[in-house]
Amino acid sequence: MRWLLGAEVGHAPDTPRGSVGGTGDPARAGGTAWQVSANLENVAPGHGVGVVYGRAEAGWLLSPDFRNNDALAEIRWQWKIDADLSAEARYRWREELAVPAAAAQARVDRDVYARITWKF
Repeated sequence: MRWLLGAEVGHAPDTPRGSVGGTGDPARAGGTAWQVSANLENVAPGHGVGVVYGRAEAGWLLSPDFRNNDALAEIRWQWKIDADLSAEARYRWREELAVPAAAAQARVDRDVYARITWKF
């Protein structure tokens, strides 16, 4: 078994006003984003599990994986059956950090993803 831990942090110093980011705040939106990932490989032969948690403030407009003004948590599993066949699944939860000015409550998204890959 192998333990892998990773982290990323970024900061955008020149951010739009919160009203542009949808928070309704006239001050500048925060521009910090970060994530932490922990993975266990070969929990059982060919199996791996991982968790991710990250946050991106409303002024962070640069990431393809994280929406601005969101917190994200995810757990994933992968099984490499052989060189040509693998299966994976993921559960993801996202929630807005600040309630947008035009919304009654913060948006919360939950989704499940499953895939089987066969190379031929």
